[in-house]
Amino acid sequence: MSVPTMESTWMTLLEEVSAVSDRLDDGNPLSKVDTAVKELVFYDDRLATSEYLVHYTSWEKAVAILKESDPMIRSYNYERTNDPQEGRLWRAGWGELATQAAHMDNLLPSYNQVLLRSGRSMGSTFGCCFSAGGPDTEDNLTFWRLYGNDGKGCSFKVTSRIAGAYRVRYLDERRRNRKDDDEELDRQVGSWLGDLLSRGRELVDQSLADGRKDVANGMAERIRMVLGGYNHLVKSSYFEDEREWRMIDVFPTDAVLYDTEDEAGVVKRYVPGLPLEHGLITNSSITVGPQVPNGGAARAYVENLARTKGLNLPAVNLSKQTYRSVP
Repeated sequence: MSVPTMESTWMTLLEEVSAVSDRLDDGNPLSKVDTAVKELVFYDDRLATSEYLVHYTSWEKAVAILKESDPMIRSYNYERTNDPQEGRLWRAGWGELATQAAHMDNLLPSYNQVLLRSGRSMGSTFGCCFSAGGPDTEDNLTFWRLYGNDGKGCSFKVTSRIAGAYRVRYLDERRRNRKDDDEELDRQVGSWLGDLLSRGRELVDQSLADGRKDVANGMAERIRMVLGGYNHLVKSSYFEDEREWRMIDVFPTDAVLYDTEDEAGVVKRYVPGLPLEHGLITNSSITVGPQVPNGGAARAYVENLARTKGLNLPAVNLSKQTYRSVP
């Protein structure tokens, strides 16, 4: 069986959108489009042999992960990130597509239109973040400060090659990719997106003419899901040193869950992400941050939790960094 690629899955998606008009009498004419969106490969990204992914998080969240009945790194919705540009950067080469997408957005539910007009995320993309690199990425001073709760957290070194993980692209001030290869590839993606919007518009017009507003609205939502996925895989070059990868999900088949334990009372949406049994394999590790109180006991506690959950126990280490908090 051939491995799905960006091109093959894009061709499938475009074909399924064109075929919907012949299935309008079916109970769910968009079902095959849903499958194609769910299985879309956004980029054919591959880590180098010497690289791996590391997820940094706070101590409280690390313990919560290990206490889950089936421990996993959650995929949270990107609507609550600290970056004000999150999901809002539009590649310069896709400029004309924005107008076409805006026409389709008029068919979205009113609450989504309100979010888009205010510049906020529509909330269609879920994901978990990783930093990529070679040796010692799991105990990196910069990453402890950025993602590890100022050193009071843990890192999970993932050595497996996980599906659905993509390298974040970084755009310069002109909103062009910093890497020429990425710029060329995004021109191809932009061509497919243009085709998707064109075919989607034809389907919408036919559906409305046939009195199938549900199909028209559904197609608009699915197009926005695809656009959202790509918009959450790009950031300003200001963040380039983060070397970020993201595991994203734009069409979750699992029920969306809610985290209401935020001290500020913020409700957060999430779906199951990376199961630790799949991510923590040979040569994986969990590292306790340099600022976690009573590090020796904390390390032993993490080791005990991992063993209790029957995980293929990775190494549990203490950070070797000499750490001073940044005021």
